[in-house]
Amino acid sequence: MSETRVDRRITGLINKFKEYMNDRTINQYFQLPKSAPTYTLTRNDKMTCTFTSSYRKRYNISKINLPDDMLRLINTYVDVHVLIIFDVVYGTDYPFYPPKWEIHKINAPPNISKQVEQVTFNHNRQYKISWSPSISIEKDILYMIERLMKIDYINYL
Repeated sequence: MSETRVDRRITGLINKFKEYMNDRTINQYFQLPKSAPTYTLTRNDKMTCTFTSSYRKRYNISKINLPDDMLRLINTYVDVHVLIIFDVVYGTDYPFYPPKWEIHKINAPPNISKQVEQVTFNHNRQYKISWSPSISIEKDILYMIERLMKIDYINYL
């Protein structure tokens, strides 16, 4: 099956973004703080990308004088791990109409999940109100990261 104009356009935009990143991660490219979640972008098929946000905070409780098996058990409760996977769906009319961000999977406590759902809803709603073809894939990802960075993962637990 031959590649359509939309496929070539999306491929070109993603390749341009990867070229700008120059073998750096999204976190390094946007100069995010080390405490920020780790972000990745992969292309699934011609019209969909997967955007992943992963946050893990480990607490060092080894200085507490307890048996090893108790420390392992306690570690399962104090470590914070949040994994959010989005599907970014580009329509056949992209870039004239915005991409749609859909939550594919959330591995997080309920209060964080609600925050992520609200962020996703607001992101999509904002694009329905004011979308411009000049918003590149790079800017779209940055806007979503900015919204996700407002969620304080530690204090919501």
